[in-house]
Amino acid sequence: MIHPEGFIMEGKYYHVCNLKKSLYGLKQAPRAWYKKISRYFETLGFSKCYSDSTLYVLNEGKELVLIILYVYDILIMINNIMIINECITKLKVEY
Repeated sequence: MIHPEGFIMEGKYYHVCNLKKSLYGLKQAPRAWYKKISRYFETLGFSKCYSDSTLYVLNEGKELVLIILYVYDILIMINNIMIINECITKLKVEY
C-alpha cells in the first residue's frame, strides 16, 4: 500500500496505512462470478428456473439439459450422453 496523495510525514516514508476493514470489491467476487456465468448460460439458450435461481434449463425437442450452479460447483444433467461432451467443451473454451 502507498500513502494517499498529500499525506506527508517527515521520516516516515516507508510506513503504510492500517486497513480497518476489507476492500469492498473482494466481497463482491462471488456475485460477479454468478452474474458472468449466468449471462453465459443465457447466451447458450438456457433459461433460469423461476423457483430456483441456481437451476438453468435447456429444452430442445427430445434433448433436456439441466445445469445447477452452486457457488463454484457445476452439476450437469443430460438425457443424451453425446451432448454432455459438447457442453463441457463449451464451458472449457469460455472458462
